[in-house]
Amino acid sequence: MQDMVKHNVDYEFVDAFADENQELCDEFSVDELPHIQIITAHQDMRCVLREGVGYVPVKRLIKVMSSLENEAKRIPRTGSQS
Repeated sequence: MQDMVKHNVDYEFVDAFADENQELCDEFSVDELPHIQIITAHQDMRCVLREGVGYVPVKRLIKVMSSLENEAKRIPRTGSQS
């Protein structure tokens, strides 16, 4: 997790063994550990964009996140006027 801070990556650690997090783990089908997911930030439309089970190096995670950002930039926005 120190690498996440070092590379300025926002993250949230969820203890999958804690009873209070079971509903969240069920919602996102977390049944293997360690488990990492990149989830949309919008509360009204949360979905898993990428998922990994096992160790994921931070540099690889950053590349995946950058790729997702580039993909999002190429998608035309609905409702915008040109």
